[in-house]
Amino acid sequence: MKAANIVEKDTKKEPLPIQRVLKGLIITVAPTLALTIILAWIFYPERYYFFRDYVSRLGAYYSTNSLPNLTSSIIFTVGFSFCGFLFLIIMIIYFIKRELAFNYMKGAFCLLMVAGGALTSIPQDHPTLRILHGIGAALFIGGFGVLNFTLQMMRFTRRHRPKKFEKTKNFYWDLTITIFVFIALFIFAIFYSLKVITSSPVLQILAQSSQKFILIIDCIAIFFIDLDDM
Repeated sequence: MKAANIVEKDTKKEPLPIQRVLKGLIITVAPTLALTIILAWIFYPERYYFFRDYVSRLGAYYSTNSLPNLTSSIIFTVGFSFCGFLFLIIMIIYFIKRELAFNYMKGAFCLLMVAGGALTSIPQDHPTLRILHGIGAALFIGGFGVLNFTLQMMRFTRRHRPKKFEKTKNFYWDLTITIFVFIALFIFAIFYSLKVITSSPVLQILAQSSQKFILIIDCIAIFFIDLDDM
């Protein structure tokens, strides 16, 4: 048994340098999003209800009560534009590095977030382009959730494939992270879709809350991805 473990360790491939770059770029998205939301919240001219208002409200030209919101709007635009730029670099790397597993699929998910970041940076109350903001927000949050879930699934199946299927603490931890990311993505997709086709105040609140839920879960879970799965 010990000999087998030694052989397995010896034959395990070391992560490629580009995988370290990719992980660093993806992880950078989390603090960028957090800093963007916190700073925009600080400079928002009135009270902002975190779980009852969309994040997009922080990037509007005017607040809920029509107060000028220029500073928060600029912070919001710069922050999401930078996130889109990060995913543009990640997307290019995936498309040109064919040695990376499922590179085209991951690159396609990043393309969603490049478009999402660019469109989300448009203020929510833009007189002519507000519909593009809504599309961008859905693309960015949905794409981030799908990419995160894909990486978590790859991590879980690689570390706990059938021949290693031992229910250790690591198994339950990895399973919990994967399930939480899936649940967050599923809840957001359901409530956001229902919000689009109905004007129910309850569904509106659930959609707003689920947006924060998936952002928080994704920004935490992204730190647990492995270099081997990049």
